[in-house]
Amino acid sequence: QLLAERGVLLRGEDGSYSQGTASQSNGLSLVEKGKKFVKNIRQIASSIDLGKIVALKDLSGFVSGDAAIALDDFGIAIDAAQLFQGDAPDAVMASLLKIFPEVANTVADYYGIDLKLHKEDLISGYEFLNNVHHVKVDRTIKICDDESENCDVVVDLDFDVDLSTIGGNATANLLLIEELHIVIQGTLEINGYTLRFDEGSDVYASNLRLHLGSIDGSDAYRLELTNASIYVPVNILATSDAYNQLFNGAVDLNLSKISLLSQTSEFQVSTDAGTLINEKVSQWDIFTLKALNINVSGLIDNQGVDNFYAALNLLQNTNEFSGQFHYESREKEECTTDGNCNLLPGESNLSGESDDNFIGLSASVAYKASLAGVAEPVLLQVSGTRESPSINAINSLKVTYPGHALSLNGQFNKSGGITSMNATNLDGMEMFIRPGDNGNRYGAVTGPGGEKAADIIDMGEWVKILYTDGHFVSM
Repeated sequence: QLLAERGVLLRGEDGSYSQGTASQSNGLSLVEKGKKFVKNIRQIASSIDLGKIVALKDLSGFVSGDAAIALDDFGIAIDAAQLFQGDAPDAVMASLLKIFPEVANTVADYYGIDLKLHKEDLISGYEFLNNVHHVKVDRTIKICDDESENCDVVVDLDFDVDLSTIGGNATANLLLIEELHIVIQGTLEINGYTLRFDEGSDVYASNLRLHLGSIDGSDAYRLELTNASIYVPVNILATSDAYNQLFNGAVDLNLSKISLLSQTSEFQVSTDAGTLINEKVSQWDIFTLKALNINVSGLIDNQGVDNFYAALNLLQNTNEFSGQFHYESREKEECTTDGNCNLLPGESNLSGESDDNFIGLSASVAYKASLAGVAEPVLLQVSGTRESPSINAINSLKVTYPGHALSLNGQFNKSGGITSMNATNLDGMEMFIRPGDNGNRYGAVTGPGGEKAADIIDMGEWVKILYTDGHFVSM
């Protein structure tokens, strides 16, 4: 049901753009309409970044993060904080990051292979039956040093791991698997917050080659596989005296080939102020990628009053990528001697691609909310493509709710600069920006009858929007 609704929502709904009451700016003068129109476009342009949308750093970013900021700018608030933010979700995720290596270690130990992953003795039961590894984790996992229950995650998970034709080299930490099939079911719970993996989850990959080791002191692994598919339905329930929120969603991933190298290293540096800077550096190199297709969908029920639906599709173009796509991120925190730590601004960068050889992607993102006190559904739809390592194209963007609507398409560089754009709103106001023969951009803001409200002038790194009343803004 979720995947079917996702398809409908990503394709768009007939008449969805024209729904709603009359425009809230209908009574303004032409120039004032133009100023309000441009303000909305600037909000959207600063909030929607295709690179951020498709990054999918975490589920929180997908459901209520970067793209949904656009709705916040329009005065529409989506509250799903209890489901994806705070101590409870962090504790559950920390527990999963402890459990997954333990399961891998348990299966590898059966074949006498040391994966050299950190071991914490979390496995409650293990059985090899009918060529399937059954691994049980049924215990309370403490994820911090505090003695309170806020650190205790109650886990009840079952893993079924089916391997066919396994081989490798224990000395070289090389693992070869012809086919891998994993099913996971169960729950993790802490203080009224429950994450449940439903029946139907399925992870599959063939021709898997995993090589573990180190590079210049950094933990590293090289992974190659073909014909991978992942389908994981997930339910999250967050309850307390103050709130009752439910998330029902699924992740569906398919690809035909991938080859990658991952490296992770951690550093600690003392400062002159007597604090410690902890830094984690993660590096990913993708050498081959073919036919990547990711679908994520989810429905949030907030207090039984507000409903919020989100869907994403990320699709690689038909060309197989072969080269070296390098992604590096740095996470930092500063800690005092008494253990209090604050996150510092992180860094990330991409490199290794060229205009002739890059990972081409198309993305579609949709958010639909039925909110208390809002007569019509709030709708945000974005579809875009990665045209080159430096250019993202928004092929279609629509924001609709009572009294407001905006439709936009254009090309934007990775710094957010506008290459070209066309936009219109519920008043019939239009904006266009186009590249001229001399390389300079030009454009205008016009009313429904073609009357001009502003000229658009290329200023190099930005464009000036000069209204007919003499005022101007930058974009």
